[in-house]
Amino acid sequence: MTEPTSPDVATAAAAGLSVAGVQLAGMAQAVSTGSVRLTPDAATALLSALGTLTGQAANLVTYTEHGLDQQLHLGHNWIGTIMDDKFRGAVSGGPDALRPVLEQFHAMLGQVTDTVRRAAGLTAATDQQIADQLRTAGRWPPNRARCTSTSTG
Repeated sequence: MTEPTSPDVATAAAAGLSVAGVQLAGMAQAVSTGSVRLTPDAATALLSALGTLTGQAANLVTYTEHGLDQQLHLGHNWIGTIMDDKFRGAVSGGPDALRPVLEQFHAMLGQVTDTVRRAAGLTAATDQQIADQLRTAGRWPPNRARCTSTSTG
């Protein structure tokens, strides 16, 4: 019995993400038509879990870039070079390598988060909250009192 190699696991994960992408598109369509709605409480719980997962996925992407995609220096011979190239290829060698699959997963979590917000009607509230914060900061729309000239010419 042989264990699957990293590229095989990453390929299976990429295939799973492809299927999940189709399902997510269907869910986003159902949210757009109003056939799927979430209560604010359910959305808050989901958004909390998604926030945690998104953070973990971002950490994994960073780790694959800075922690795994490094030369291993397995020796200055042809076997060490082949093993180093094989490991690095499994991490970042192509679309089914570990890093690109993790990046896709991270992006998909962002799409799920947006879909959950729309399903709960939180998008408009979030947009309004951001607009209020910008107004408070005096950036948008500009505070007319600050923009008027006080010079008398």
